[in-house]
Amino acid sequence: MTLGALDWYCVLACTVCAAGLGGKLVRLGLAARRTPALPRPKNPTGVKAPGRTATLAQSIAQPWRSFCARANPCWAAGCVAYHLALGIVASGYALSLVCLVMRLGQGRPLPHALSGQSTLDAYHPSNLAALIFGNAEPAASRFLFGRGHRLFVLATHAEVILALFGNLCLLVTLLRRRMGAVLHDLDAAALGLRRSGRFSFEHLVVRGLIFLIIQAELIARLCLWPQGVYLHVVLAMTFLMVLPFSYLTHVLYTPVALVVGYRRRRDRVTA
Repeated sequence: MTLGALDWYCVLACTVCAAGLGGKLVRLGLAARRTPALPRPKNPTGVKAPGRTATLAQSIAQPWRSFCARANPCWAAGCVAYHLALGIVASGYALSLVCLVMRLGQGRPLPHALSGQSTLDAYHPSNLAALIFGNAEPAASRFLFGRGHRLFVLATHAEVILALFGNLCLLVTLLRRRMGAVLHDLDAAALGLRRSGRFSFEHLVVRGLIFLIIQAELIARLCLWPQGVYLHVVLAMTFLMVLPFSYLTHVLYTPVALVVGYRRRRDRVTA
């Protein structure tokens, strides 16, 4: 793929992603308006309600401790590691975008993602995407983060390790048809309960795409292929295009699930 074609691919991917996510948000908002609010139950007399911090911690951690970690430890460990890596990489991309906008506001010329030299095509969508998604590359990190670029790159090393471990655990679980499986006893009430799990082609495609993104980043980090950063951009843009139309849309519903889980735990609706 030439850089000109990559420019158009970046624009297309961002447009498709924005349109898809926008449609999902509109439907989510309409569904929220149609859902009646339930009255908040009163706390039993003499029972002290837990604090907000404790309630939030329980609403996040308790489902993992009581079900996921017991039912399928490999899948649970993969999810924890992968989502930690996802949080780091998403924060890094957001910080890179903010720094890029700040540098543009300061009037500093943009460098080319590979050479580090200011060129006329540095403002093309493909190079802008390469600076953001390839934020750990020497030219990009020095331009975006200045003196703090070494610290940022060190944090991205931890992200790559977590992502590789987490995605491998999830991929192995999926290939062994153990997604959603219950492999161990959950509690005394569910003693001996087992569920074999299932296989999902959609999950396999997404897991494979994420695995390729990790490999592309490793190739670029190890300087095995100078053009590896553009492969990373292509895969990242493909991921953006797929995001609104796959199970990855759970990212949109996560804040809603956290709010609902917090309220149910606060109101003692969830045990």
